[in-house]
Order: sequence, then C-alpha cells, then structure tokens
Amino acid sequence: MNRRTLLRKASALAMGIGALNLVGACAPATQAVTGGQAEVSEEPVRVTVAQTADVSTMDPHNHGITITANVLAHIYDSLGTRNPDQNYRYEGRLVESWNIVDDLTVDLTLRDGVTFSNGEPLNAEVCKYNLDRIMGKLPGVEPPFIAQSYAKLAGAEVLDERTVRVTTSEVDTFLVQRLMDLEMVPKQYTEENGFEKLAQEPIGTGPYTLKEWVREEHVILEARDDYWRGRPDIDEVVFRPIPEDATRMAELQAGNVDLIVNVPPDSVPMLEAEEHISVKSVPSTRMVAVIIETGVEGPLDMSHTKVRQALNYAVDRDSIIEHILGGYGIKLATVAPDYFLGYDPELEPYPYDPDKARELLAEAGYPDGFEIKDFRVGRGRFPRNVEVAQAIVDQLAQVNVQATLNAMEFGVWAKDTNEHIVGDMSLAALGNAYFDAWNTLFTLCRSGNVWAWYSNPEVDALIDEAGSTLDPEKHEAATKKALELIREDPPFIFMYQLVDVYAINQRLQWEPRSDELIYLYDASV
Repeated sequence: MNRRTLLRKASALAMGIGALNLVGACAPATQAVTGGQAEVSEEPVRVTVAQTADVSTMDPHNHGITITANVLAHIYDSLGTRNPDQNYRYEGRLVESWNIVDDLTVDLTLRDGVTFSNGEPLNAEVCKYNLDRIMGKLPGVEPPFIAQSYAKLAGAEVLDERTVRVTTSEVDTFLVQRLMDLEMVPKQYTEENGFEKLAQEPIGTGPYTLKEWVREEHVILEARDDYWRGRPDIDEVVFRPIPEDATRMAELQAGNVDLIVNVPPDSVPMLEAEEHISVKSVPSTRMVAVIIETGVEGPLDMSHTKVRQALNYAVDRDSIIEHILGGYGIKLATVAPDYFLGYDPELEPYPYDPDKARELLAEAGYPDGFEIKDFRVGRGRFPRNVEVAQAIVDQLAQVNVQATLNAMEFGVWAKDTNEHIVGDMSLAALGNAYFDAWNTLFTLCRSGNVWAWYSNPEVDALIDEAGSTLDPEKHEAATKKALELIREDPPFIFMYQLVDVYAINQRLQWEPRSDELIYLYDASV
C-alpha cells in the first residue's frame, strides 16, 4: 500500500470513527481528527535518482541528452508517449488522436482541459507556436537544437481550438514519431519572458514543477496538485549528478539515493547481497555489431558474401554474453530486437559453427584463412567493449582469421567513423530512437550514407520503398524484406542487444524502460 492510498484510507476511517465517537481507540498515532476530517502530518515523500551528469538546460527543445530528458519529462508533457506494455508503440499524451491525411499531412487533435503550471491553457494556437519555433518561423527567435530532427516540416495550421494540421515538404517516415516526442512549452510565458528564462525557470504541463536547481549538485521537483492526470504519489523527485560508478553504488548502499543507473555487470552480485537493494535490468535499444568495411580493395575480398557469412559463423555470441557480459545481452539475428518494427521471429541468429566458417572460407578462396589488420573499437563507450572485441579476435583465430585489435580513445574512434573511416572492421553499439529497424538500415546499409560501408541495390530499393510512405503496413513489409536480405548478405558480424542495469532501494516501486526514460509519475514508495 503506498502513502497516497494509506492517506485516503485513513481519511475515510477517521470520518467513520468520528461518527461512532471512537476516535481515541482506533486512530493511527500520526493522525489527528478535526471536524470529521483527518489531518496527517508527514514529511514529503521524496525519491532521489542518481544519474551520471547534471541536466544541461530546462528548455526541452534545446538539448539531445537522455540525462536531461529524464528530468524534463517530469516538467513537460509530450504530445505522445511510448507504451512499454504495447511493445513501445506510441499513444497520445497531450494529443487525443492523430490522423494521417496523406503522406505529407497529419492532423493532431489535442486533449481538452490541459493547463500549464502557470495556468495557461494548452490549445491549438500553443501547439502551432511550438511547431513554428522549431521551423524557425518565430520572429527574432533562433531555431532550437531539436530543429535538425524536424527538417522536413513545412507548416502548421490551426483548424479549430483543438486541432492543428502539420505538413511536410517531403515524406518523413518518422513524422508521427517526431511529433509524438515533441514537448510543449507555453506561448504567453515565453512571449513575455523569452526562452532564456524558460531555460532556467521552466513552465510545463507535466506532473512536477521545478523547486530548486543547484548546478552540479541537485534538481528538486515538486508535485503539482492540479496536474491534469492526477497528483503524483511521490511528492518530490530529486536528481543528483554522480559521475563515478563506485560513488553512486555507495550512496545507494547508504540509503542516500533510491535509484542508480549504469550498474557495472560485475558489481551486480555485491548489490544483490544488500537486503534493501534490488537490481533490475531491461533490454536496451542499443544494438552491438561489428561493422565490416565491404569496399576494401586488395587481396582480401570483404565484398564476398561467403567471407562475411563465415565471420558470423566463427563468433560464439552465447559465450561472450555469458562470460563477459554476465548475461546482460541478447543475441540478435539482424539489427532488429524483438520490440522493433520490422522484427521477424522467423530469422534466427547465426549459430556458432567454426567448421561451417572454415568451409565457407575455403569456398570463397581462403582455405588458409586471412589477416584483418585494423579491427577497431572505441574504449569505454559501452560495457566491456574492449573485452568483447578481444574475444572476437580469439574466436576468429580458431578459423585462421588473424585480426589485430586497435582499441582507441572513443573520441578518436567517433571522429574517424564520422569521416567514414572504420578500418577493416569496427565494433560499435548503435542506438535507435524510433524502435524501428528501418532507421538502422537507412543509417548503416543505404549506399552512399556516411555510416554505410555496404552496398546492395536490392537492399537500397527496399530501404527507399519503406522510407517513401507513411503507410505503416507498406513500411514494415519493405523493412522486413530488407532485414531478410542482410541476414543472408551480412554487412556486419551480428552480435547482441545491450541490457541496461539499474539498482534501486526496495522501498521504491518502479520498473525500468527500454527507451532509457526514468519517469516517476507512475512510481510509488
């Protein structure tokens, strides 16, 4: 029973007891009754979350950082939200519904009765104002950071008090998703005070308001009594930046924080031994793979399909996940985890079969194996990545493929990769904000893209087909077919899906999400 429920029951009990004149015999020690109403004196229910860094701004349109998004999600509502119970499909939050009019037009219908914390109403004019800001159409206002993700927006038109028509200059296959992710800021407040004040003193439609922000120390959020979905159970939510893994864990063990992120796999047994701590994990949206440079010229022909298939048969994913990741990984058949659009359960991961790998290498003209001179990995970006890369090197050696590992500083790795330099192959962990395999396919498999080291005209055609429609069935069908093709003609050594690990104080009732969002409106203590 959470505190809010307890208070409600206590209030009802006190009213009944008052009628029977039995107050002194049954009322809880912390409760007094005056005039038939229960008054309970308690400290606010506070939950503290430890992340790895501080929030960067209070303006939801001027950042692209998960850590900041976790804080601002409590202050601002977005137009829609992902439902973890429905495979992370979108559903309306501030919008009641949306209608795809054609491939360039979407109508949004807003909920009635929603207000910002300063009392401003949310309506179609406010929604248009937000979209105009992103499109750079507000006089004297620079487009915010997130404008780059909405580059195809062309216009926003108010159809009535609650309906906005959104148009694009060309088809944007993620238009609905981008709109659902958009958080609303107030029109009157920012017109009168500017967006600079919003970045320090936020006003949103969300369940909490900002009580205090001491940079690099903490953010304190306070529950709204008038939130349109009902007051949260937790009175105050505190976010603390604690960069060091060991310090976060020590603060949790001491009871000073309730929830910590990025728990190292090898620390899980130690935390699980604590009576007041639970460790929870959830599959991430990050997919690990070895990107193969298929365009390398020379004696080694990485464009040969059988060579790349052989590399996939040569790697023992189960062993890597069990012995290096402590079980916190899920092997993949392609680049689509099971909750991504495009996932096909009929596609099986490559089995570990070194004999099959040797057979394919012989058929491809490499009976004695070959050498890979530059196998890259960026240090520290995701759990145990250098150890995983070394295990791959050792396993490839079992089929006479001699790979030289090049473990480099992550910034150097990222800079080179953004300049289309990936060595002979490179271990990478790739996120996907849309839970849609097409996003990964387009980025890594469409010929000509900076992050694509692979070219297949059939795959290109399917990627283009899926990306040229807002029809979800056509989009998914073409995406699935493209995934089937790359399973047989692999651009990567397919590896695994990361699993995020959190540790929490057992008093907190909260479940982690695959989209990395930490949202405590639905939580309780």
